[in-house]
Amino acid sequence: MIPPVLPTIAEFVADNDDLTALTVAIARSNLFDALNTLFPLTLFALTDEVFGTVPVDLLNTLLIYDEFIPNLQDLLLYHVFSGEVFARDLFDGLIAEAINGESVTVTSPPLGVNGITIIDVDSGASNGVVHIIDGVLAPSWAFSTLADRVVSDSDLSTLL
Repeated sequence: MIPPVLPTIAEFVADNDDLTALTVAIARSNLFDALNTLFPLTLFALTDEVFGTVPVDLLNTLLIYDEFIPNLQDLLLYHVFSGEVFARDLFDGLIAEAINGESVTVTSPPLGVNGITIIDVDSGASNGVVHIIDGVLAPSWAFSTLADRVVSDSDLSTLL
């Protein structure tokens, strides 16, 4: 008997009825090809319920306006890691770097990332693994104010 062929991470997301908002976001950000790559990846996936907790104004900005596609990509890539990282590989205090270059910290118990609980682990894909989480991993820019950005950017010292 031939074992079933696993979907890629992008196909897994697109075929999952609880991940339709994530599918839309991945399509809008042009990341389907990246999530179809042959390189092993790990995705911490957001359910439709989790997307419902994102402030509507922020979600609309990210999904409607082309100039915010890089921000949407960065937000989504904060949920993607190089290599296959299974639940057995995650332990309290582990710091891992997301594809967007920012770090997350594994917390346990319960098993989570940045304090967000992983509610379903180790869904297999042909190019990696998917974990379902019950919150949004927010990159550093997501909650910074304009003043925070001016202070942190040395190129804006005159404006400061």
